[in-house]
Amino acid sequence: MRVYSAEETAAALPYPALVAGLREIFAARVAAPLRHHHVMARRGEPDAVLLLMPAWQGAGQGAAGFGGVKIVNVTPGNAARALRR
Repeated sequence: MRVYSAEETAAALPYPALVAGLREIFAARVAAPLRHHHVMARRGEPDAVLLLMPAWQGAGQGAAGFGGVKIVNVTPGNAARALRR
């Protein structure tokens, strides 16, 4: 996975353009159902949780529409192994 530096990110998407884009998308109608919680049992440590957060925007005004899913794994047992949570 490629990791971008702060400088590379700022060069690719200047802050004013980012703010303008966020204003536009938040003003549009976006479908964002409640997130899904899935408990994953872990032997000998706290359960992990998988969170799925889908969202999409329908086509309109000549646009094709967009969709995406944010995925988060919460694994509290990683702290005991000196891993990031």
